[in-house]
Amino acid sequence: MRALIVIIITFFFQQCFCQSKNVDSLRYQLDTAQGDLNRAHILLDIAWTYQYSNPDSAINYGNRSLAAAKKVGNSKAEVKALNSLGYFSRNLGDLPKGLEYEFDALQIAQSNHYLNDEADCFVALGFLYVDLANYSSAINYYRAASKIFNQLKNYNQSTYTLRYIGAAYSTNNQLDSALYYLERFYTKSQALKLPEDADLFMLLGDVQFQLGNHSLGFGFLQKSIRLSKKDNFYRTTASAYNIIAKFYKELNQTDSCIYYAQNGLAVAQEIGFKQKIIESCEILSRAYEPFDIKKSFYYRKIYDSINEELYGRQKIQALQKTLSEQQEQQRKDELQKIAYQNQVKEYSLLTGLGIILIIAFLLYNNNRHKRKANLLLQHEKEKVESTLSDLKSTQTQLIQSEKMASLGELTAGIAHEIQNPLNFVNNFSEVNREMLDEATEEINKGNIDEVKNILNDIKDNSEKINHHGKRADAIVKNML
Repeated sequence: MRALIVIIITFFFQQCFCQSKNVDSLRYQLDTAQGDLNRAHILLDIAWTYQYSNPDSAINYGNRSLAAAKKVGNSKAEVKALNSLGYFSRNLGDLPKGLEYEFDALQIAQSNHYLNDEADCFVALGFLYVDLANYSSAINYYRAASKIFNQLKNYNQSTYTLRYIGAAYSTNNQLDSALYYLERFYTKSQALKLPEDADLFMLLGDVQFQLGNHSLGFGFLQKSIRLSKKDNFYRTTASAYNIIAKFYKELNQTDSCIYYAQNGLAVAQEIGFKQKIIESCEILSRAYEPFDIKKSFYYRKIYDSINEELYGRQKIQALQKTLSEQQEQQRKDELQKIAYQNQVKEYSLLTGLGIILIIAFLLYNNNRHKRKANLLLQHEKEKVESTLSDLKSTQTQLIQSEKMASLGELTAGIAHEIQNPLNFVNNFSEVNREMLDEATEEINKGNIDEVKNILNDIKDNSEKINHHGKRADAIVKNML
């Protein structure tokens, strides 16, 4: 036992030494920080270094960070400070205050659409509701966080929500559901190459113990303790020790039960983890009861004292007040949401009506323009038809003119062609007239022979006249 105490004291001394160096570095940064926003961030970093070793100091620095964030009006820094204070209050076992911080943080995150911070608040509220044994609400918060993480493609954090859900089912003794989600978490964490998770093996060990797989459960828990010590996950270490202690209690192996319960108590006391302190004390009180009533009573007193602090009448009242205020706020938010939805519907209706009126006006205007266009088109059509009629009349006149011109050209051509034969006819007729006159004179003279010669010439000329007359007639027929 002494060796165990020495190992635990040495372990925590080393951790405190490393923590002291880290805090000194942060305090130096705080002294040289420019601006309240930088101070708010550094103060919050200091607060987180105290989360296990000194929860009261964590709360103090968290409140200073919150004040600095409010001073500069940075709502995002304010959300982170409130969310952190919710975690620190849970570590102290002050669940009502933790809920108050987380609900305030959630309201600011949602108002400013800080989705990642909203999801962080949902996770923290899930943890608080598990401590309050309201597992259905806790699981709903975890699922809401998972939905946002997936939306942001933050698949690592989304995967961790599977473990949180598995833990809630395990605490509520829904072992099949717990195992389903824990195995899903393990498969996805392997695919994403996440580091080995001490909490996973602690939860798997608890489930396997409850299922009766003692050897498998013990192996998981031993691995959880090794990992949690390496990574300084004190809450997990204390939880794993207590699970093993309860296992040995069921097997009536009192010495092993006391050994692991005392380990769990020592770790829980070092970090002020009150939920596990009372759990360890309850195990130890029952383990000592059959043979050492003084020690049993000693641990029972510690149990009663812390249990009253965590779950006494004042805490219950504070918790009821916080939950009542939150329910009232949710009711107001719901009414505001309904009013907003109604307003949106009203605006949508007015917008729709406006659009309908605009469409009706456009249709009317379009119809009016269409009628004007039709009238104009009709007028143009009539003009085109009139023009077409004029063109047809003009075309007819042109055709007639062209025919007359052609006829004139034809007549001129005929006249030209028959001019020569007619000239011949006229000439020969004139000659015949003269020759007739000569014949008459010769008859009077009694020159019969000369008359005969003249008549023969007249006959020849007549034949020529007849020939040229036929030629003129042929020319006219060919021209026509």
